[in-house]
Amino acid sequence: MYNIITTKYRLGEKRIANNGLVMTIVEYNSSMNISVQFETGEIVRNKTYSNFTRGNIGLPNKPRKYGHILEIERANSGSHIGDKVTRPDGNTITIIAFRNKADIDVQFDDGTIKENVRYDNFIRGNIHNPKHTRIRGILQKDRIGLCKDTKDHQKMTIIAYRKSNDLDVQFDDGTIVYHRTWQMFNEDKIQNPNKPRKYCVTESKIGETMLHHLGISMKIIEYVNTDNITVQFDSGYQKQCSYSNFKRSKVKHAFPYTMGDITLIQPAYVFNGAGNFICTCNKCHLSDVMTLEEMRNHICKK
Repeated sequence: MYNIITTKYRLGEKRIANNGLVMTIVEYNSSMNISVQFETGEIVRNKTYSNFTRGNIGLPNKPRKYGHILEIERANSGSHIGDKVTRPDGNTITIIAFRNKADIDVQFDDGTIKENVRYDNFIRGNIHNPKHTRIRGILQKDRIGLCKDTKDHQKMTIIAYRKSNDLDVQFDDGTIVYHRTWQMFNEDKIQNPNKPRKYCVTESKIGETMLHHLGISMKIIEYVNTDNITVQFDSGYQKQCSYSNFKRSKVKHAFPYTMGDITLIQPAYVFNGAGNFICTCNKCHLSDVMTLEEMRNHICKK
């Protein structure tokens, strides 16, 4: 059983709930018993801090905004014609013909019409504008102009993107390389034929970082060979391992582990890529679930 962390650290903390509303902690008794107030004024009690950080606190009978049914703006005509939903990307879809729930026509903001779609897809916003070519949820045009710094300190920019396995990049010296893949660009596997890479493997690996599955970063601080490297976690803990285990996030972090005045007892959960740990302060003896940043900012209770 863990003591309550000082209320002022989390009282007033804000998050966006999965229903799209801003919620604020207005009462913090423990990590297992908090009260939150939504921007609409409603207060929900007896919730956990874990669910708060995940956005998993809802209002009774309140439809979710993203990933589920959206708010529908009803037309005054009494029929579904004229009903509107606004997609998470800000585009509005309007029903212009309703034959039955499996056969409706909709119109987008730019005037594009899409026929013979389902009403349930309409209310979820799962209808895409046919004029917009999408690649895994990202508009094609959004990848043109993307820049990346290579390991040998060059810069390459996407200048043409036809599809994920056919793009062109230009390096900062003007060299253009044609018909490469998005994966090659993302993993820095496109080489400038006019500037071949000549860096040492050992030097290139030192400083390389990875996000561990516990939600904390780790960095290579010593590289002898592929079977003998030393990594340092963001907590300060160091561990020898192989490069392959580093890349697969198979490096074990010791627990309990003391970081300053705080002892990390064991992992709790990961939220938005950040690790949360059950920990205790060795000075004031207060314990709770905290991230590394919260541990560093912890002020002992007077």
